[in-house]
Amino acid sequence: MIGEITEIAWSAPLVVAARIGVVARGGGRARRELRRMVTEKVDVVPEVARAVAGSWSSPRWLCRAAVAPVHRRVRANRRRLLGR
Repeated sequence: MIGEITEIAWSAPLVVAARIGVVARGGGRARRELRRMVTEKVDVVPEVARAVAGSWSSPRWLCRAAVAPVHRRVRANRRRLLGR
């Protein structure tokens, strides 16, 4: 789990910077990116809630369940926007 949190902490600022670049250029891609940003945040909340609701066995599993959906999205955005 520490690895996932570290990757989020490292990748999230890179994703933000890449998104700022996309939005600054404007056009259709910027509109799609803005829509994607809002949609993914709305979608991740119930996903985290479902994961947490099913993980009451220990605090460690609870934290892991809460971090996993966010980690997947941050990693996917980094790969999509930065190619890494």
